[in-house]
Amino acid sequence: MEPHWSYLLARELFAAALTLATASLLGRALLGPLRRVRAALTPSEHCLFSFGIGAAALSFAVLALAVAHLAYDAAFWALAVLSASAWFRWGRKRGGEAEPPPLEGGWVWRGAWYVAFCVYGWLYLVNALAPEIGSDSLGYHLGLVFRYYRDHQLTPITTSIYAFLSQGAEMLYLFAFAFGRHDGPKLVHLAFLFGGAQGLILLARRAGYHRAGYLAALLYFCSPVVGNDAITAYNDCMLAFYQLLLFYGLIVWNQRRDAQWAPVLGALAGFGFGIKFTAVFAAAGA
Repeated sequence: MEPHWSYLLARELFAAALTLATASLLGRALLGPLRRVRAALTPSEHCLFSFGIGAAALSFAVLALAVAHLAYDAAFWALAVLSASAWFRWGRKRGGEAEPPPLEGGWVWRGAWYVAFCVYGWLYLVNALAPEIGSDSLGYHLGLVFRYYRDHQLTPITTSIYAFLSQGAEMLYLFAFAFGRHDGPKLVHLAFLFGGAQGLILLARRAGYHRAGYLAALLYFCSPVVGNDAITAYNDCMLAFYQLLLFYGLIVWNQRRDAQWAPVLGALAGFGFGIKFTAVFAAAGA
């Protein structure tokens, strides 16, 4: 008997929510001891960087489990519980800088962004919940993930060139796949589109160009080619998010020149390369 559609929907949403929450809590736990890094960020920026660092750390943890032949549901549950425990111990402090005041007369730009976010966000979400049809996704990104999950380990694959490429995104997808199967990873990838658009707004706000941030977010978020990519289990929106976050972090570091930023920037640059080889240019520039 086929599962009811409501069960499938709940499973997919839960898988994505658990993956994103685990990444965010783990990131907050990792940034917690870096007091001067937190002090340089507003609460909104702290949420953004926590998610980025946490997703990179979660990917590495899943890789370690897969290498150790421990890619089981129970191990992923334990990883989620440990991340929540680490957050409770070290990660409950927020960013130190106050949020800047809203732009005077900027309600038009904010309103345009909120409308676009609701309309396009709903459109993307509905399509991301549809069955996966992307050829690269089924044959590469999720094809490898399915095999790793079935074997509970990193299985040697010598018949596909894709198995020799960076697989940082695929390790995140493996965590989501364990709980939501094919649509769980799609929703995780979609979340990085949302994060990237928010990052553009926050970066422009820090530079004092509020309107430019909303315009950039609108152009990026509403672009058809970006939306089509975001609703599939590819890795391009994730890559764009980490390239933006690396640039963002370099700007904040340049304002402070604090050595505590070194591990943060290193993790962002390294994980970007772990997602896709083309990130080597950003890593080299950093």
